[in-house]
Amino acid sequence: MKTQFVSDLKPEVLVDDVFVIDKKGSVNQYKNGKAGSWFSLVLSDKTGKISAKYWGNNDAMTNSLYDSILEGDHVKIHGKTTSYDNKTEIHMEHISKSADFEIGDFIKTCSKNSLQMISNLRQIVKEVKNPYLKHLLESFVNDEKFMNEQSSQAPAGKNWHHDYVGGLLEHVLSLIDISRTVQKNHPELDFDLLVIGCILHDIGKVKEFKITNKIQITDYGRLFGHISIGFLMVSEKISSIPGFPEELKNKVLHMILSHHRQLEHGSPVVPMFPEAVAFSMIDDTDAKTQHAIQLVEQSKNEWEYEDDYSGHWFWTNKN
Repeated sequence: MKTQFVSDLKPEVLVDDVFVIDKKGSVNQYKNGKAGSWFSLVLSDKTGKISAKYWGNNDAMTNSLYDSILEGDHVKIHGKTTSYDNKTEIHMEHISKSADFEIGDFIKTCSKNSLQMISNLRQIVKEVKNPYLKHLLESFVNDEKFMNEQSSQAPAGKNWHHDYVGGLLEHVLSLIDISRTVQKNHPELDFDLLVIGCILHDIGKVKEFKITNKIQITDYGRLFGHISIGFLMVSEKISSIPGFPEELKNKVLHMILSHHRQLEHGSPVVPMFPEAVAFSMIDDTDAKTQHAIQLVEQSKNEWEYEDDYSGHWFWTNKN
């Protein structure tokens, strides 16, 4: 049974437990002519991630150890934590694959009940006024297999926000709550279209990600990305609904394609009508806020540098 979790590790603590290899760096030679080589790993469990380094004196042994492990492996780590650049990391003395683990120690799950979230979503869909949009949404949310095996299990990301089992559905419901407030202050906005954006914008993530002992990107996800996948999924559903208005179809698909708001962030087009603009900002707000919350919760330091997206320091107020 796992007893040491990432969130509990502090500097100068002996480490002897199992972690998942989330990311594997390359082998590097020591500088200044010093003999030997080293490599780094990012290790994880359900509570977070931590950097770890192996410092080898023999190139052959270091390379052999490096080649014996892969991303996604469960590994038994023996070593000691230290502090580097205001962050806790592990200096590994020994690494070996391990089959002695419980999967629940490594996969974080949404704290909210998935069946209740599905029920809440279906009630929201019942309130949609436009018959074509309601039909489109019902084709997804009334599909028991899809909702129970895919939508309610999918994460909203791998390393960014809501990156845990059930995170996508939690994100969707949060977006709808925010949309209610925005539409109340901007009654000109079509709330049905905002709901469509909330529920369908990331629908491609049910095929982009898979969950094993960690969140992984599928081959299909790497090839096409969730925006393209979602566009295809929703286009197929719309084509099966008789008489679906062309203009409405274009608006729905545009909201999926433009929800990242900027071309450099992966959207092939920018938002081009009020609901699309509003939704892209709503999505960005919830994603960035949740990411900051998770970063602060998982940090063990007073300041945490985030370099995946925003590239700046976060104050965690921990000391």
